[in-house]
Amino acid sequence: DVIDYEIKSYNAWIKDQDKQIEKKQLYSVKAHLKIKKLDNDLYLQKEAILKAIKEYPTKPQSYFGDKSIWSMTQTNTPRETVLEINIPDLHIGKLSWTPETGEEYNIEKACERYKDAIRDLIKRTPTSTLDRIILPVGNDMLHVDNKAGTTTSGTHVNYDSRFAKMFLAAKELLIWAIDLLAFYAPVDVIIIPGNHDNATMFTLGEVLDAWYHTHESVNIDNSPTQRKYYSYGKNMIMWTHGNNEKLNDLGIICATEQPDMWAATKYRRCHIGHLHHSKQVKYTDVQEYPGFTVKIINSLSSNDAWHNEKGFISLKGAEAFLYHKDKGLLANYYHLL
Repeated sequence: DVIDYEIKSYNAWIKDQDKQIEKKQLYSVKAHLKIKKLDNDLYLQKEAILKAIKEYPTKPQSYFGDKSIWSMTQTNTPRETVLEINIPDLHIGKLSWTPETGEEYNIEKACERYKDAIRDLIKRTPTSTLDRIILPVGNDMLHVDNKAGTTTSGTHVNYDSRFAKMFLAAKELLIWAIDLLAFYAPVDVIIIPGNHDNATMFTLGEVLDAWYHTHESVNIDNSPTQRKYYSYGKNMIMWTHGNNEKLNDLGIICATEQPDMWAATKYRRCHIGHLHHSKQVKYTDVQEYPGFTVKIINSLSSNDAWHNEKGFISLKGAEAFLYHKDKGLLANYYHLL
C-alpha cells in the first residue's frame, strides 16, 4: 500500500538453472519498506503535495503518448452526447466492521468500489460519441470534516484511520478518475458540498483546481455555492446534496436561481445524494414536454454500526447518464454491487 508505505531499499536477481532438458530461471525480489509519516506530519504532507504537483504532466499521458483517445478520434465523428458519472456518498473513512454490520468497509474498500464503478460505467458507454464528460464529486465523499472526527455540523461519527490519510486517499482517487476519463473526452468536474464534508470538499476542490490549472481537457467548478448547474444543448442539470432543500421545492428553486437556463432548455433534472437509496420524482410544467425530474442516486458505501442498528437497508450502486444535446436523456447506466 503506497499510501502507507515507501520503499527504503530493494534488490533483485535472476539465475539460470539447467535441469536436464528443461532450462529454468529463478527469480528473487526483495523490498524493505518503511511507514510514511505523512499522516501526522503537516510539513511532509505539504512537501509531498508540492512535489507531486511539480512532477505531474500537464497533459493526459497514455499508451498513445501525450494524445488522448478523444483527440485522436477522427474529426468527422459526430460528438453530440455528454456523459455524467455520478457516485455520491462514498464516505471515505467510514468504518464498518463485519461482526457488527455483516460486511467490511474502510478507506481501501471505498476507493476500490469507486474505481470499479468508474471502469464499469465508462466501459458500457459509446465513448466515440462523447463531446464531454461530467464528474460530480463531493456529496459526502469524505466521512468526516476535520481531525476531531466530526461532520460539518459537529456530529461525532466512527471513522477509519486518520483525517490526513482520508484526505490524501480522496485526492489520489479523484486524480486517478479524472486522468482516466480525460483519455476519452474533456472532463468537467463539479464539486458538490455535503453535510459530512462541506469544508473539506471545498479544500479538495481548490487542490484539484490548482493541480489541473494548465490542463486543456479538465475544468474544475469549485464555486462556493450549495447548488451547481450545467447546461448542454437542451439539457439542464442541477446538483445539490439534498440535506437542506425539500424535494418538492427543488423545481421552483432551479427555475428561480437559473431562469435563463431554464427557459433555454427542454429537459431538466436534479440529481441528489444524501439518502443512500434510489428514487425518482417527476414534475410537469407543460403537458406535452417533460418538466423537471429529481433523481436520488444510490451510494456505494456500507452501513456503519449506527445505520445498521436503525435497519437502513438499500442497494449499493452508482449511476451514469448519457445525454444527447437535442434529444435529452438517451441512457441510464447502473453499477450495482
